[in-house]
Amino acid sequence: MLNYEEKNIREQTQKKNIFDERHPVHGNPYIVIKAQEDGVRVMGLTRGMQTRVSHTEILSNGEVIICQLTEYTAAFKIVGKAQVITPYGEIIAEGTIPRLKEFKEKVPEF
Repeated sequence: MLNYEEKNIREQTQKKNIFDERHPVHGNPYIVIKAQEDGVRVMGLTRGMQTRVSHTEILSNGEVIICQLTEYTAAFKIVGKAQVITPYGEIIAEGTIPRLKEFKEKVPEF
């Protein structure tokens, strides 16, 4: 249950953003991430003095996750090939997924 002040702030945010076509009514945009290969990792990064990974999801080829920026989640890190759709446009993440076997070959003392 929201207290009076939190409810008032939320209502003001909704009224402010209701006419902004880039932001949904709640004020926090969603992003859609569609994996284009197996093993794509999506990590939610926190706000604050130290940035930390708050949550990690691993997607298979073709899987979709819908994410939202919140007061606690400041950013998302995507590792692997994925299509990312935001209110601001679309982008293809083209990173490579590090494999433990390949890493061990490069760094034998590991």
